[in-house]
Parts: sequence; C-alpha cells; structure tokens
Amino acid sequence: MRCDPLQIVKDDCSVCARRRYRLGKPIMSSKKWIVRLTDEERLHLQQALTLQECDQRRLKRARILLMADAGRSNRSIAVTVRVSASTVILTLKRYTQGGVDLVLTGLSHPKR
Repeated sequence: MRCDPLQIVKDDCSVCARRRYRLGKPIMSSKKWIVRLTDEERLHLQQALTLQECDQRRLKRARILLMADAGRSNRSIAVTVRVSASTVILTLKRYTQGGVDLVLTGLSHPKR
C-alpha cells in the first residue's frame, strides 16, 4: 500500500517514515526539553510581553517559552527571536529545571 504524497505524513506508516528519512527529517522527535506552560505561566509571559516591563533579554526568553509551548521547532524559534539555537536550548532547559521564574530572573542554575 502506498501513501498519498499530498497527505499529511503519518507517524505509524513505514512508507512515510522512509519519506521523512529521505527528506532529512528525523523519524523520532529530537526535542529533549519539552515546554508545557500552565495557563497562569502563559498569561504571565504574555502580560510581560505586552507591557514590556522587562529588559530585552527577559522578553526574548518569554518569547522563546511561548513559541516552544506552541510547538515550534528550536530552529524556527531561534530565527524568529534572532538568537542562537543554543540560547533556545538553554532557555528550555532552564524552564524544565526551575520554571518560569528561573528563566526570567536569569540565574545560572536553580538553588539547591
């Protein structure tokens, strides 16, 4: 059975998996740091962006978290926010380790 090339690529289809491999796309998700914001965190970040109450570094971090929560790839986030891919990864890592407060305060690591 062949898949329709105009159809959305399915995860469970072996033909689609071969097509993704040929196109250079990873077969499995390569995201290590997954962001799942709560409604309160999302609202807090959106308010910080609209009021622009923080400096530019914190605003960029807030944008990174909101885009990652929306499901954007690390590369597209880096291009949109105009930061390096390592900055995106570090921000996501900090969020998973300590939450929004750690990301926005800019501490190097969570308190022990």
